[in-house]
This record gives sequence, C-alpha cells and structure tokens, in this order.
Amino acid sequence: MNRIRDEAELVELEDLGCVFSKEILWEAIPFVPGRSVGIIEVFNVGITAIDGEKIPFPPNLHKALNNDLPDWVPLKSSLVSEFRPAFRGIVVALIRVFGRDKISRIYLAISPNGLTDWKIYREPVFSPDENDMRDWGYEDVRIFYLPGIGFVITIVHYKNSSELGRVFRTELWSTENFLSYQYISTMWPPFTKDVVLAEELIDGKYVALVRPNIGDTQYIWRLESSDLIHWGEETIFLMSGMFPLLMTKVGCSGNISRMKNGGFKVPFHAVNNIEYANSFLGTDERLKRVTHLPKTGLIGSEEGFHHVVGGYPQANFSCGQFIDEGTDSLLYYVGIADKETRGKRMCQSRLEEDYILKSPV
Repeated sequence: MNRIRDEAELVELEDLGCVFSKEILWEAIPFVPGRSVGIIEVFNVGITAIDGEKIPFPPNLHKALNNDLPDWVPLKSSLVSEFRPAFRGIVVALIRVFGRDKISRIYLAISPNGLTDWKIYREPVFSPDENDMRDWGYEDVRIFYLPGIGFVITIVHYKNSSELGRVFRTELWSTENFLSYQYISTMWPPFTKDVVLAEELIDGKYVALVRPNIGDTQYIWRLESSDLIHWGEETIFLMSGMFPLLMTKVGCSGNISRMKNGGFKVPFHAVNNIEYANSFLGTDERLKRVTHLPKTGLIGSEEGFHHVVGGYPQANFSCGQFIDEGTDSLLYYVGIADKETRGKRMCQSRLEEDYILKSPV
C-alpha cells in the first residue's frame, strides 16, 4: 500500500485537519439527564454545498448562519492548513454521533465554506424511537439535490433483533430545511448500505448505486426508479475483484459528479478486512459502465492516516465531497473510525486528468 503515496502526490492530496471530533462537539451537544448522551464517537458525515443560485438557500439555515440564534452553537476549529475555499454559501453536514447510551444519532451543522465557522444545532435531527428498545439508531447519511424534488438524504437505520442480531435498512427522506424530514421509501433490497444517488435524471430515471449486504463478497449494484419508491433494472456495476488491490468489499462513498469528458466520477472505498483504500472511478455518460479504474487508492490504512485507531482499527473511508470551483479543488471528507472526520483537498482538474482518466479499463 506504500504505492498510494505516488498516486496521492499526483493530485496534491492535502490534509486540512480535523473538521469534527468528540472534543470539538463535546461542549456543543448537551448532556441530557437520564439518557447520558455524552459523546463517545464521531465518524462519518453527509455533505452538500448550497450556492443560493443553482440551489436556493433554505431560509432557516441562511438566518442561522448569519445570526446568533439560541439553538445554534459555534464549533471550535482544529484545522492544520491555511487553505480556505473560495466557496461562499452554506455547506450542510449531517454528522453521525454515538452516545454513552449506546445510541447513534444524527446532528446538523452548517458552515459558510465547509471548513471554518461551523455552527451545530443542539438537538439531533434523527434520533431513534425511545419507546422501542430495539432501536439502535442511524448512521451513514448522504445528502443529494434531485431535480423535481429538492434535498433527499439516504440514511441507514439499525434495529436490534433477538433472532438476527443488529439488522439495518437504508431509508430515503426528503427535506426543505434539514430540521424536519418526510419519509419517502426504504431502499431495495433490505440489508443495503452505501447508497448514493445521481443528482440528475438519466434517461428520465433516478439512478442509485448501492451495496447489498449479501454474503462475504459484496459488490456495487446499479438501480433505476421513476419515483424513488419502486426500484428495479438492477445490474452489477462494480465487482470487488475488478479493483487492483483485490478487495473483498466495495461501496460508494459520497457524491457522484460529472467530469469534463461527460462521464461521471464516483468516489468509492474498498476493504479486505485489514486494509482500507479510498479512490475514484470513471464511468460513461449514462452511469452504466465503468470506463476507468484507479491502480491504487488515494488514502489507505497502511499509510497510517495520522495513525488514528478507533473502534475499528485502521478503518477510514471518504463519506462526502463538494467541488470548490473558485480554487479548482475537491473538498473531500474522510471518516476515521470512530474518532473524527478530517478534511482533505485535491486539485479537481488533476484528479480527473492525471488520476481517473489515466487508467482506462
């Protein structure tokens, strides 16, 4: 895995420092008597950038970002880089926080640029049913802006089963303000994770890339839907054996975006139970066929990634991205199990030209 460094240097992969951690969120999220929601773990986030033009500002978030409101708490910063994005708007993060009561909740945070001046809403926006003792909570949130609908999130919901242990499903919810949500559907099939949605219609359909949790070897599948409820036309999109590091499990890791050549770039992570690698692949213009596969990962566990070891040693994977056009950068958020979310930056043009498009299938 040491060869990762050569590929990382091609795209100027820069560590920007810690964005979210237990220490950063500790004072902002209240301790609730009787529930002991003191934070144990902070891991992955869903990210989206709202520019106010192509995507209109939710009025409540715009007000919260520019005013001191009682339910919003400023967060401290632990960034190590002097880099600052050119983007000025609202960057929304939905953060997975695991409490002392062994429950996983989702909190909302906003920033004008995705790195600094974060504010967090003091109450969780997704919290399990307190009357259902089986309800363990939520994780793996991704945020998308879909034509004709608006903001849609995918989120994994866990429950504890006496027969099956901890079971899960991926749910789709819509929102206008990121504080209240409307249920859309449960993604097909059950036991599906790493769900990402294309943020445009392809041949008139919504398209999802998903990872069904089937057996020891898990692939990425492609699904289509006309209404986000009924999913079909399933095909295998990426098999784990296609990745040169011979990983046994692959899953998508955030927001799909168009490349200059008309195809898509898809972030994904690959795992072989010991090593984690994060990378991008290229596809055709209809998001049907993988056209470019990287030879190595951008970030891997053997590289150390700051030697942060959490509940799952060496586990780290990308969980959200957005493009900062003013600096030709891709802002890239990586969760390190189960301690923190760090920011990374890479040159957008070189990522496509020198990394993704350099290695056709």
